[in-house]
Amino acid sequence: MRARRTLIAFLALLAVSTLHAQVVDPVIDWIRSHAVPLKTPEAGNGFDDMRPLRALIGQARIVSLGEATHGSREFFQLKHRMLEFLANEMGFSIFSIEANLPEAYRLNDYVLDGKGDPAQLLRGMYFWTWDTEEVLAMIRWMRAFNQSGKGRVQFTGFDMQTPTVAASIVRDFTTMSLRILLRAWPT
Repeated sequence: MRARRTLIAFLALLAVSTLHAQVVDPVIDWIRSHAVPLKTPEAGNGFDDMRPLRALIGQARIVSLGEATHGSREFFQLKHRMLEFLANEMGFSIFSIEANLPEAYRLNDYVLDGKGDPAQLLRGMYFWTWDTEEVLAMIRWMRAFNQSGKGRVQFTGFDMQTPTVAASIVRDFTTMSLRILLRAWPT
């Protein structure tokens, strides 16, 4: 008798869950109808699957690319691929990241002019989240893109989490300016 009740309860639960799964959830339905399936997150795989994004981006000059977790390989692979698409297909010219502004400008010197070692410059940005193979591959792609003549893309930061380099730049500028001022001052 007890086994029979358990079986009936199980079948009732199965029937309810099956009916619930068949109910159309408007949020899931919207996602299914608006999602743009991509064949891979990896850069260097063409843009055929990404072309529908043109209509979504439209005339926007800023595209935000977040991530659900820091350090996940696929998120930065996809950012790299999106940057390739945006630079090659839509003329975007700046990749900006939540990183210290002056350290990012040093990395930008590599991206634009080949100055420095990109791996060392990445390590100099303090956070493990950027010091990955995926970010380094994107930075090297940016340098190659700039050398190709297809366009020009820059790497910038928009944060100030550690003041060390910025304070050094201000101190050097102030010292230089003070020397110039003192030379020009009548004695």
